[in-house]
Amino acid sequence: MATEKTTLERRGGGRRAKAGRSSGSIPQLPWQRVVNCYAPMQLLDEEQMETLHRTSMRILSELGIRVMSAKGTGFLRDSRRHCRPLRRHGPYR
Repeated sequence: MATEKTTLERRGGGRRAKAGRSSGSIPQLPWQRVVNCYAPMQLLDEEQMETLHRTSMRILSELGIRVMSAKGTGFLRDSRRHCRPLRRHGPYR
């Protein structure tokens, strides 16, 4: 018990000790809500976005997507999407 007390007395860190040392600290501004005054960047115009969407939908319809979790497959089946069961056991390669 005596060794614990001396160990605790030797420690100088922690919030309580640092609260007393206010020299060298950076003053903080008061809290306020941050507002973004800039408009979002538009990297693609409407036609490019539509082309990208059509192409991605075509790729998904031709190649499909592999859903590895039973929960994800359940979500797709509940929304009446076409799902083929994955018959492979073990990790995906």
